[in-house]
Amino acid sequence: MQSDAVAPAVPAPETGFSNAQPIRHLVVLSVVSLGLYPPYWLYRNLKLLAAHRALSISPFWRTSFAFLPVIGWPIFKDQLQLFAEAAEAAGVPSAIAPWPHTLGFQLISAVAWLVPTPWSMFGNAAVIFLLPAQRTLNAYWAVAQPGRPTRTAYSAGEVVFAVVCALIWGVLLAALFVGEGIIA
Repeated sequence: MQSDAVAPAVPAPETGFSNAQPIRHLVVLSVVSLGLYPPYWLYRNLKLLAAHRALSISPFWRTSFAFLPVIGWPIFKDQLQLFAEAAEAAGVPSAIAPWPHTLGFQLISAVAWLVPTPWSMFGNAAVIFLLPAQRTLNAYWAVAQPGRPTRTAYSAGEVVFAVVCALIWGVLLAALFVGEGIIA
């Protein structure tokens, strides 16, 4: 007796973690890295979105130009707009306001470069303007990758990055206090 095997109509679920990132990871890594993490965050999200949607874009160049002072602002805005459009195309409402979030992020970051050292640390507050984008991306990945869990633990690379940045923080703060005569 011969049976006709029919391939299942529903594909097998993908294994692994979702591309979503917990909000606390974005905040902690941005603050601990003294603002070095947001360019990587943008690159990573552009790379994941480009691969998932088969977009013909260069995440490296888009990220590189997006962080140029002033002239990169429209490029940064375009990346936030791309995230918003991808989410909306998947039926996910976007919390991203491209120009206000771009200007908020870029202006706080720029002011941080202009003020003296202890006050420049407040430039880390710029990450607040990336939170709506991360929330929107997380909602997008929940729809695009249903059933895949979100990685809640930090990756080994993120831990190493955070430790190195924390050591740099320590050296900078110690130098600040020694320079001020607080530590002899």
